[in-house]
Amino acid sequence: MDFALNHMTTPDLGYVDFLELAARLGCVGVEVRTDIARDLFDGMDPEQAGKLAKDKGLRIVG
Repeated sequence: MDFALNHMTTPDLGYVDFLELAARLGCVGVEVRTDIARDLFDGMDPEQAGKLAKDKGLRIVG
């Protein structure tokens, strides 16, 4: 079974650390939230944010 990690589970982690956690846990994707108290992708360009996720073997879902 494939799993994705929702950013609400670790709202204090920055985007890069969130991706690293998801990769270490063996997740196939991440759900990045807009309803937590931080900028989407920590203000990173969305294209760059997507590339970082892809480079870690993750998809952005949701």
